Amino acid sequence: MYLKAVSLLILIFDFTVSIYFSVCLGLDISGEVRNATYATVVEAEEMILTEQDDLAELQQKKKMMNQVQMESPMSGYDLYYRIMVYIGTWYDQGTFQILKILMLTCSLLNTVASLIATLTVLFHRSWCSCWCCHPVPLILVEGGFSATTFLILSLSILCLKERTALLLMDVVCMMVSMVVLFFFSGIISSFYREEKDRLDKMLKEDLEREALNSEIIEILEVFPDVEEKLVRELLEETGSTQTTVQLLEQMVEVEEEQEDADPKQHEADVQKTICSN
Repeated sequence: MYLKAVSLLILIFDFTVSIYFSVCLGLDISGEVRNATYATVVEAEEMILTEQDDLAELQQKKKMMNQVQMESPMSGYDLYYRIMVYIGTWYDQGTFQILKILMLTCSLLNTVASLIATLTVLFHRSWCSCWCCHPVPLILVEGGFSATTFLILSLSILCLKERTALLLMDVVCMMVSMVVLFFFSGIISSFYREEKDRLDKMLKEDLEREALNSEIIEILEVFPDVEEKLVRELLEETGSTQTTVQLLEQMVEVEEEQEDADPKQHEADVQKTICSN
């Protein structure tokens, strides 16, 4: 129960963070196409002048661009904007655009995986019994964590390509993020194995129960006068259909031989026959 509660909290946290970045990245990418003020665009640090350019005008234009106020398209977008503007200083514009698309893909993957896994954990197999139900979606959640880990590694590798010197705090944040992802993935993996073993055991018990019921039906067709409760007890005690049929045949023979006997004596003989076998 403790592992299930922790796993459910991780799934809810993963869904909340993933859907936040999915929405913000979608707004950011669409805003960049429309030249919106809330789009995170890498500004060139160098200005190339031609003979027709006026240095003072270009400097004034760049100063005015830097003074443009960001209009937040939604509540909470400011946090995303500060994070992405800082990350954007590590790369050029082309690389940064590719990274935003990769981040959007990773966020959508985590959003869908965590949502499906959370729903299947809450509603369980009483609503669904196909192969893709609980606990299979937990594998997708582990895949989402792995994709996020590779994305963080890609950030550091591309920094080497861009020859960007990261601060020590940036490297520490990346390492801590990957450790947290490994920790989350380990908990989800343990929860998956526990749930799989438990559900396999339940499935086995259901199959055994169905097999027992089918055996009872077959025996009752041969001995229609015998009570179902007695047949079930004999099957559970002997564990064999053949042995149960033999016992019932002996009981029927005893009943036929003692039709005119005292009812109490007849019942004692029947119990004696069962105990002797």
